Amino acid sequence: VGLSYLGFTQWALLTDPPPEMKAAVITVGPHDVSGPRWGTGSVGLNDFLGWSDLVARQEDPNRFGVLLRQFRAQKLVTQASLGLP
Repeated sequence: VGLSYLGFTQWALLTDPPPEMKAAVITVGPHDVSGPRWGTGSVGLNDFLGWSDLVARQEDPNRFGVLLRQFRAQKLVTQASLGLP
């Protein structure tokens, strides 16, 4: 379980907190998941694709491959966002 998931669950719990909940320390996790994706009324495809690509490969044990992909990521994401699905 990642920190963003734990942060998101804390935000969800804060909408109707139980009486024993005194505080929440949210280090990572947006309070509004839709904002970054739909903030202007349309999906921020380039940003969302970049984030998805990064998260999809974060557990790769080949550290050199991860580093290499990070250098090429922007070009690949730009190419993907220019095409139609």
